[in-house]
Amino acid sequence: MAVQRSIAATAQGLSQRIIRYVETEYLGKTPELLAACKQDLEQPGVLYQHPYLEATPAYKNAAGGRGRLRSARRKQLSAKHGRGWEGRV
Repeated sequence: MAVQRSIAATAQGLSQRIIRYVETEYLGKTPELLAACKQDLEQPGVLYQHPYLEATPAYKNAAGGRGRLRSARRKQLSAKHGRGWEGRV
């Protein structure tokens, strides 16, 4: 079963990963520096920003849409490669 995550959970997970990476890679060997920077690193705008979400309308599927696309693609390939192009491209 696939795990479904919300947008907020995904954004939070990504921000926590970048914070852990910077803490480990650059600040891990000096606990004093890590303690001094930890609060700043967790503020949005320092290492990450809140995600920008834009709602876009869903497209409606046209009846026979996929079939028309396949037909158009076949014509395009036939024009480019001639007859018998199936299996060569």
